[in-house]
Amino acid sequence: TGESGSGKTTIARVISGMLPFEGGEMYIDGNPTSHYNAEEWEAYRRDQISFISQNYGILPGNTVLENVEAALRYYGANKADANSKALEILAKVELSGFETRKASKLSSGQKQRLSIARALAKPSRILVADEPTGNLDRANSDKIISLLALAAKDRLVILITHEFEEAEGD
Repeated sequence: TGESGSGKTTIARVISGMLPFEGGEMYIDGNPTSHYNAEEWEAYRRDQISFISQNYGILPGNTVLENVEAALRYYGANKADANSKALEILAKVELSGFETRKASKLSSGQKQRLSIARALAKPSRILVADEPTGNLDRANSDKIISLLALAAKDRLVILITHEFEEAEGD
């Protein structure tokens, strides 16, 4: 947690392997990353990290269903399995009934839930959520936090927020 400008997004991007760091050390599975090359960072991002950004990171020209299926297909699911699993994930994030809607036509809360659906579709060990509720009303914020708490049962969830109470949970 921290105020605007305190480096929350920077640390989220460093943890996610998107930005290099100049001081200290980050360990992955007990191994230092200071000497990682570009290929090792790419493998880390691809295999171990899901990232939920403030800007959603969705495919705006695709449908809601296509967005989640694309994430599943990228990680090896066949078409039928991707469709079935995508529908299951969309139900979890309360986007059933929106499968054929273009992502660009969703509300902010729906876009953020779609972003989470895409992150859940990726079989990563770590989910980094950078201010996932920053542009949402209280009701949608509560839904997002509940989804992240559910995801935390299966993987490490790192929540970056300016709202300490939100991060503290129940």
